Amino acid sequence: MCRSNKWKPAENFEENVRKLSQRQFIDAAIKSELLRLWEKRDDYHHLNPTVARDRATLEELALTKVRALGQVERFVFGWSPSETPGAVRLLRPQYWLDRKEGRVSVFLRNPSV
Repeated sequence: MCRSNKWKPAENFEENVRKLSQRQFIDAAIKSELLRLWEKRDDYHHLNPTVARDRATLEELALTKVRALGQVERFVFGWSPSETPGAVRLLRPQYWLDRKEGRVSVFLRNPSV
């Protein structure tokens, strides 16, 4: 997102999120969701002793992360119908790759998931 908005990202994820927010490329809700995704991301695969081992707790954590990712995706790749039949208006076109001749490749899914 930093590069798409024309600046070199820092090595620190939290700093990049802070700058995106400060420069008003993301709102407070998306900042919160990005940080929620980043939070404790290494615990499980590093087998940290604080990691929950209860299946229900792990499933709830996974669901929280999936929902946060969905919020971020909807923000970043948001679109609305266009006046042109069969076309969409990109809300943040800088994040869509390969925009040739006014067209983009998309994969649509059920937004409620």
